[in-house]
Amino acid sequence: MKHVLIYIPGLGERYDQYRKRALRAWRIFGVEARLLPMNWYDGKSYEGKYDTASAVVASLLDDGVKVSLVGESAGGSMAINLFANHPRVANLITIAGVNTSTAPVATTTLRRGPAFAISRQHVGPSLGSVPAQRRRHVHTLSGLRDDVVRWNDSHIEGAHNHRVFTIGHVMTIATCLTLFSGYVISLAKKTNSV
Repeated sequence: MKHVLIYIPGLGERYDQYRKRALRAWRIFGVEARLLPMNWYDGKSYEGKYDTASAVVASLLDDGVKVSLVGESAGGSMAINLFANHPRVANLITIAGVNTSTAPVATTTLRRGPAFAISRQHVGPSLGSVPAQRRRHVHTLSGLRDDVVRWNDSHIEGAHNHRVFTIGHVMTIATCLTLFSGYVISLAKKTNSV
C-alpha cells in the first residue's frame, strides 16, 4: 500500500523550498512526503487552511492511500486537529510541536498569524476527542533544550514522547528533516504504536 507523509510546516514559509528539498530525500525510505504549505502569515482564515488540508487528507484516504501526518512547530497544532478529525490517519508525529492550547506564544506572532492562534486554541479539544488507544499512534519529538517550544508544551499525555539529541528549536527541526529523517519515517511507518 502506498504511504504518503503529509508534512505541515510551522512559521516561516520562506524556508519551504528547503523543506521541500529535504522531503524529496525521504523517498529513499520508501515513502512519499508532501509539503502542505500553511503560509501562517498570509491573513487567511484558520477554517480555510483547515478545510484545504482536510480535503487533501480525505482525498488520499478515499483513494486507499495510507496517510501519516508530520507537524512541525506551529504546524503541530494543525496536524493534531486533522488527526483528531480523520480517524483513518495511521500515525501522527510532531517535531518541536505546539501541542497544547496554552503553549506560550508571543502576542505579535499571534497577531501576525491569526490562523495559527485559532489552530492552537483547537488543540485542547482535539486532543480531548482522541481516545487513549489512538494516542498510541502519536509520537512527539523534542530537543534536549528548546527555548521556543518547551518540552512540556510539546509533550502529549498518553502518546510516545521522544527526546532527540539536539539543542534549539531550528536545529531540532532541521535535524529531524535531514539526519534524523530515517527515525521520523520509522515512527510514521509503525503499524502498531503500542
